[in-house]
Amino acid sequence: LVYAYAEGLNMPFLNAVGLAFLSTEMVVKNPTYVGDTIRVEFKVIEKRLTSNPEKSIVKTENTVYKQDGTIVMIYSPVRLLKTQIKNDYSDRYESN
Repeated sequence: LVYAYAEGLNMPFLNAVGLAFLSTEMVVKNPTYVGDTIRVEFKVIEKRLTSNPEKSIVKTENTVYKQDGTIVMIYSPVRLLKTQIKNDYSDRYESN
């Protein structure tokens, strides 16, 4: 249940279209109890394009904490995401 809530807390920050959940590594460090409040910190630890440039593989490290700062869980999901291409439109402008 903690994992499901942690994933829900992360989704708004990924800001990407998820295509597939590929795998995860998970370590449960401490228990949680009814009434505990959790928060999640995540960082991107690996990202790369697939052979199709419209798709990327992204691995994050997610650390779940209880309200007292105790680490509850650390997991590293690998996801297939739609690639977000940022275009500054510099190719449309000529320099004088």
